[in-house]
Amino acid sequence: MSLALSTFAADDFVGAYRLVVPDEVRSLAKMAGKQEPSGWLRLNKGRRFLFEDGTLKREGDYRVEGGQLTLSFPDRAEMSGQLSEKGIKFGGLYYELQSSVDLVGTWVVRKGELPDRSIKLTFKKDGSFQFVCVGAKSAGKYQLENGKLVLLWTTVDSEPVELGSMRKELRLSSDGGSFDIDSYHYVKD
Repeated sequence: MSLALSTFAADDFVGAYRLVVPDEVRSLAKMAGKQEPSGWLRLNKGRRFLFEDGTLKREGDYRVEGGQLTLSFPDRAEMSGQLSEKGIKFGGLYYELQSSVDLVGTWVVRKGELPDRSIKLTFKKDGSFQFVCVGAKSAGKYQLENGKLVLLWTTVDSEPVELGSMRKELRLSSDGGSFDIDSYHYVKD
């Protein structure tokens, strides 16, 4: 966007924006045994938005005026932020426009600094996944939905599973480079 931001319409900012969590905040959360802070803002066509901060999920309308984004919630509360070419700043919080996360490939569990390649989750371009570890295997479909990785199983240990009956929503790290399933931390191999 080389022109002034004020010349753009609201739909020019449609996309998913993820809260950028500073490294020192991530480290502090880890040391305290807490989950890393996270947040998403999805601006949709038709000037509708979905805002999530890990515990709170809110929807409403948005407008763009003079480089400023204003979120209007159903309870008439409003929140305004400054638009930039790559994100939105609300006070001291910065939400960065996300390009599509590249999940395709093999992801392994990381224990400390070392990967454990005996536990693998492989995502394919066709939207399917396969999980393999000692004594267990499963497969299914995956998708990105409102900034979360959603797994939908179709088989567990070679037994069919009704699509949608086993579902897990996973929060991606703020850089899209890792996620947790229960107590297992996955990184791309």
